[in-house]
Amino acid sequence: MKAGGAITRGSAVYGADSNKRVVELEDQAVDESGTATYTIYYNRKLGTALESSTTADDLIFIFVGK
Repeated sequence: MKAGGAITRGSAVYGADSNKRVVELEDQAVDESGTATYTIYYNRKLGTALESSTTADDLIFIFVGK
């Protein structure tokens, strides 16, 4: 896949770029009246990056999990 920017290997990615490139999902902190936070991105996740990219238009492999 073509990356839309910097992506870290092992991160969840989704296809949200207007140029049809994959983008790394950012952590969305959830606090349930405590100090623990966790990540929610279940509905938007396309897959997992198997390689890292440093700039837009780098080609990387992803594991598609849809």
